[in-house]
Amino acid sequence: MLRILVVLNTVTELGGRMHPVVVHLPIGILMLVGLYYLLVPAEKRQSQYSFINVALFSGMLTAIAACISGLLLSRSGDYDDATVAPHQWMGIITALFAVACYVMHKQQVKFAKWG
Repeated sequence: MLRILVVLNTVTELGGRMHPVVVHLPIGILMLVGLYYLLVPAEKRQSQYSFINVALFSGMLTAIAACISGLLLSRSGDYDDATVAPHQWMGIITALFAVACYVMHKQQVKFAKWG
């Protein structure tokens, strides 16, 4: 039982330490999709629906992974709660925003591009 706890603690710590690496992936993916929406005409976007779909889905999943790894890192005790709280809420809001953008895209909501 103790061995399982040690392994679980090690995996949790590793997941938390991966946060600085994982957090940049959704930022890049979501910015890519945003720029794509801004720069590519609407008629061309329709023909490349699957690209946007995969990119938004990847951005959503990696944003959720970044939230989870950030939560694990915050539990390490290495950071001050006053510093972590705003950062944590911004990450949660970003992940929820990514989920909302993906859902709007899948349902083909007209104002999805503003997300």
